[in-house]
Amino acid sequence: MIMNTTFNLELSGRPGQNGLYEVFLRITQNRKHKKIKLGISIPDKKQWGSVIKDKNGKKRREVKYGKWIRQSNPEYNSLNKQLESKFNEAKRNFNELEEKKQSLSLHSIKQKIVNPNASHSFFPFAESQLEYYKTSTKYSYSFVKHFNSIFFNKLKPFAESKGIPDLLFSDITLAFLKQYESFLSTKPPKGKGNSTNTIHKNMGFIKALINDAIEEGLIKPQDSPFLAYKLKKTKVSKDKLTQEEIQRIEALQLPEGTLIWHSRNMFLFSFYQAGIRASDCIKLTWGNVIEGRLIYYMDKNEKPLNLKLMPKAEEILNLYRRPGTGAKDYIFPLLDSRKDYSDRVFLFNQVSSKNALINKYLKKIASLETVKIEKNVSFHISRHSWANIAKNEKKLSTEMISELLNHSSMAITKAYLQGFGNADMDNSLESVTGGSTLKTAKP
Repeated sequence: MIMNTTFNLELSGRPGQNGLYEVFLRITQNRKHKKIKLGISIPDKKQWGSVIKDKNGKKRREVKYGKWIRQSNPEYNSLNKQLESKFNEAKRNFNELEEKKQSLSLHSIKQKIVNPNASHSFFPFAESQLEYYKTSTKYSYSFVKHFNSIFFNKLKPFAESKGIPDLLFSDITLAFLKQYESFLSTKPPKGKGNSTNTIHKNMGFIKALINDAIEEGLIKPQDSPFLAYKLKKTKVSKDKLTQEEIQRIEALQLPEGTLIWHSRNMFLFSFYQAGIRASDCIKLTWGNVIEGRLIYYMDKNEKPLNLKLMPKAEEILNLYRRPGTGAKDYIFPLLDSRKDYSDRVFLFNQVSSKNALINKYLKKIASLETVKIEKNVSFHISRHSWANIAKNEKKLSTEMISELLNHSSMAITKAYLQGFGNADMDNSLESVTGGSTLKTAKP
């Protein structure tokens, strides 16, 4: 707990360019200081305080409350009243922080004194942003759910455990972020036991919110703790299927109209069309199929995608074409076209449950005797598989892969592809070291 915070008025040791000596409010805490300009100056430092003698007869300048400026200054009475008002206002702001059990760090105290009416609380700002995200079509409900979990199920309890129930922006320092990172990485019950990449995601949300606060003028760009804190992320090896494994899934005979049959068809349709995400595939309607093309907006980033339908994808669509189907009818019968999905939360929960169901049947498919794929097969592996084959077998450029995956930036695509290895590097290494096995001479 921070203790022993004191307030004093202090005169600058040397005059400014205007020849005047400026008065500061000095906040002292554990031998550390913060100074705040009060906008009051005097022409002569001899007008500051009273000169007295100590026990040894040495002269020193003593500054008494309310009598900071001496009568030798013709405006001493007015200036002392102004200083008294500013001093008392600073103490009131400090007391308010104490009463609300907010942060009592030097930086927080200074911020409160300099701009007492500004909202320096982090969580109220996060809550206001959350309400905006909930109503904006720009953000998926998945994003909103992760945002809520990170800030109010992780960060808020952590701050409270540190004795900071009302976290201020000024509390989020480099030291605080490192402590929070340690909490996230530490195994339960003392922490969350998160992986490096999960921690990266947590910190990324905080950084984004800090940037929002900077845009709104709540904090200055130079006060962002992320100028010093660097997000850490590790490369991961992504599971993917080979073309031969895809062919085994294609050749599988399954009972038509069953959930396992639908799951296989949707997985393959996704693969044929550059790895459509499960949430997008589940929500595809016949209105997204226009003159031999698949046109839709990706749920994750709201970017439009317009792709030619591949022959194998057309074959799958033909399995689902029925007389009388309308543009708003879902292609794959996991969602009920008669239901109202305008509630984003309801739609998200429905799509999530259907995705889990598909993954359950994909794992059954992988375990079948005629398939035998010993990998963690899920719907998203179709996207990984397409990207890996496009990069390492078909030699598509990163730019083209980025377009087809509909990533929001090239940097995302480059990071995405790192998890699939690099066939060009392997071939280059082999060309130097030799591809044949080492034959040792028999004794």
